[in-house]
Parts: sequence; C-alpha cells; structure tokens
Amino acid sequence: MFHNAFAHASENLLTSTEFVALAERKEDGDSARTFAGADLKLQLMPETDRSIEKRLESILSSVATIRIGQGHGSGFFISEDGYLLTNAHVVGEADNVSVVLNNGLEVPGKVIRKLKSRDIALVKVGLRVPTALPLRAAQATKLERVFVVGTPLRESLSSTVTSGIVSGFRSEKDQRYIQADAPISPGNSGGPLIDQNGNVLGVSVKKFIGGGAEGIGLFIPINDALAALKVSGFSPGS
Repeated sequence: MFHNAFAHASENLLTSTEFVALAERKEDGDSARTFAGADLKLQLMPETDRSIEKRLESILSSVATIRIGQGHGSGFFISEDGYLLTNAHVVGEADNVSVVLNNGLEVPGKVIRKLKSRDIALVKVGLRVPTALPLRAAQATKLERVFVVGTPLRESLSSTVTSGIVSGFRSEKDQRYIQADAPISPGNSGGPLIDQNGNVLGVSVKKFIGGGAEGIGLFIPINDALAALKVSGFSPGS
C-alpha cells in the first residue's frame, strides 16, 4: 500500500507543470548568451601595425596574473583605465581578486562582469595602467602566426611567451573558438592570443589533453568575448 501510494504521488508530481519548470530551471547566467546588464563602453586601444618584437615590453606589462586563493590564472588589460579580461572559471565565484602586474606589484581587482556560459569575465583595478593591449577587429586566419602570453603552472613563470599558428576554427554548442598549437598550460587561462603585431585575437580558455593530444588549444575570439559581456569601445582621442 505504501509503495503504491508513493508511486501515485510521484506520478502526480512529475505531471505538475510547476514542478517540471522548477526542476529544469538553471541558475541565472549559466545558459545566457550575453551578460544581463547594460552595455559598457570603454576606451579600447586601436590596432597597431608595429611588430611584436618592437613592442614586447609593452605587451608583457599589459598581461597580469589573476590570483584567487592558492590558485591563479592570467588576464590582460584592454584599457588604460584598469579594465582587464580573463576567464569566468579563473575568478570562480569571487567578487574580488588579486591582480599581480608583471613588475610584481599586487593590486586588488573587482569582478564587474562575468558570463559562465562563455567563460569570460571583466575585472577592474583602481588605477591607471601604462599600457593596454590593442584589439584586432579582423578575424584570425588559418596558418597565421600567433603568440600566447600568460602565467603557466606557477606564478614564477609569469610573462611566459609561446608561439604557434592558427590551426583551425571550431564550434561547440554554438560557440566559436580559434584553434591554435601555441603551447598553453594550466594558469594560461584568461591570457591573450595575439598576432605578429601584438593585437589581441582571442582569450585562452582550454586545451585538449590525454589520448595522444598535443598542441590543441582553444581560444575565445576577442569580438565574441566582448559581445558576450556587452562591452564596446572607442579609441582614445576619438
């Protein structure tokens, strides 16, 4: 009798539209395609045609280590007034993080925008930075030479630069990625993928491991990352 009563109650519950709606509901932001807030307009740096070799020190100073507790990731400044991009999985559930500049200075940062479904976040520090990375509007091209900057494995390896080529373009769950063979490791997450002139093409997010996989890294296209967070921009002085 008890078994029959329980089965009958369960059947009634599963046919309840309110229960089904509650069970299927996801947390806010988990499945959203764009950030829920208003548009944010920043002073973004214009694209440059100077070679990366001539701009290396400026590029390295624009990339930071994002420290969360005992872990860390990478991030990079997109405006000189202290805004930097990183991955949502780097900041996790934190509202505040530590941002370590490549000169060793550590400053507090506030997570002001985050979209888990696109794994992208925007952090703000309370100071002006001397340089920020220029962003490239044109998409990456296959076989194009690219570079990755970040802090792989441990913080003592900050400002590591690796290189490779754009291997292809992939799509997972309707989200686009740039595939490149520039080596990335844990800790590179959130760092920039840049072209031969130091313009940002994408954001390091993940790589394939195991099963003989080698040199298969995925990067969020920079235009997609900004659109997901509803960030737009204009060049300084325009």
